[in-house]
Amino acid sequence: MSTPNNQQELAGFIVEKVVKVLCERETFEEIEAMIGYFPRQVLISTVKVLCEDGRPAAIRVLVALMRSHALVDEWDRGEWYVGDDVREALLKIGEPAVEPLIQSFKSQRADKSKVVEILGRIGGKRALEFLLETQNYPDNGIQVSVKHAPESVRNKQRLGQKLKTLNNGLENDPHLIKNLSR
Repeated sequence: MSTPNNQQELAGFIVEKVVKVLCERETFEEIEAMIGYFPRQVLISTVKVLCEDGRPAAIRVLVALMRSHALVDEWDRGEWYVGDDVREALLKIGEPAVEPLIQSFKSQRADKSKVVEILGRIGGKRALEFLLETQNYPDNGIQVSVKHAPESVRNKQRLGQKLKTLNNGLENDPHLIKNLSR
């Protein structure tokens, strides 16, 4: 193993090791216990690396970061912008993130409304099945989130249909352009 030569290499080396340590953990709780030991800037860089990773272990770490109580307070106050990076990473990963998100929802420590929002935006059969299962969840806030989640899926599907139609060479049809602007 080579020794880092400059500050940027050292930062990359540290992030690489943090990703490795976190991905080796098996449970959300083990990952969350480790998160508090790392400085914010290291976590920001770690999220960026995990976004590109896509392995199940990386997805598990992203979900744990989303649900970490050490970070949720800062995220909710808008002081920790990595929360948006985590959400976007999970959305980018898409369907492979659905099962870890569902597992997280079922735990006591999960921020269930964030999980529901992300599942609604990811869409897909399993995510929608789970949202249907949780529509009568005892917490009213979660029920509201579940009711709004399919709207995100419908908007995503509509956008996909619009793009597909445009890609089929119908972009010069004035009637189509009028309908797409709705």
